[in-house]
Amino acid sequence: MDDITTVILARLEALEAAVASRGHNCGPPLDLNEDDGLDRWVSTPDLARHYNVTTRTIERWRRDPRMRFPQPMNLNGRNYTSLKAVRRYDREHAAAETKGS
Repeated sequence: MDDITTVILARLEALEAAVASRGHNCGPPLDLNEDDGLDRWVSTPDLARHYNVTTRTIERWRRDPRMRFPQPMNLNGRNYTSLKAVRRYDREHAAAETKGS
């Protein structure tokens, strides 16, 4: 595995840990396994921490069609992005980086 793939996978694990540590309304996390078929939703600040950027950068990525960044769902004025879509984006981005090297 090359360095960029290792970095992306490490960041993905950190994002998954952040999501798993939070529950509904900051209560205890739901006890769901990975293969339950349910999707989880990640807030914009959690995404920003995952990619080590600001929330404003995440917003710019969403507006830039060249980035093909996953689009959020707005709930009560807050944006949440599908964790499955983020994982898919990370895998595709890592594959493109590997191909381009």
